[in-house]
Amino acid sequence: MNSDQYTSGVIMFFYCAFIIGVVALAIAVWWRIFSKAGFSGVLGLLMLVPLVNLFMILFLAFSEWPIERENRALRGNTYQTSYPETDSKYR
Repeated sequence: MNSDQYTSGVIMFFYCAFIIGVVALAIAVWWRIFSKAGFSGVLGLLMLVPLVNLFMILFLAFSEWPIERENRALRGNTYQTSYPETDSKYR
């Protein structure tokens, strides 16, 4: 085996390992973002598909997140605008 072939093989191995690491990190990050928004983390896998990833970013930016709906439901969708009546001795 030629030393040039050996060197190029080692470089190719580290290059492939680096690419796999970057892709795994991207999947983990997008999985976490979709999970925190209240969507299924599996949607993060769609970020690897060209053109679909652009649609998914727009979807994430402009759609109503499930976590927002849950927060609105828990708050009762009302906001207190005035203070409750108090006894006359505090006026």
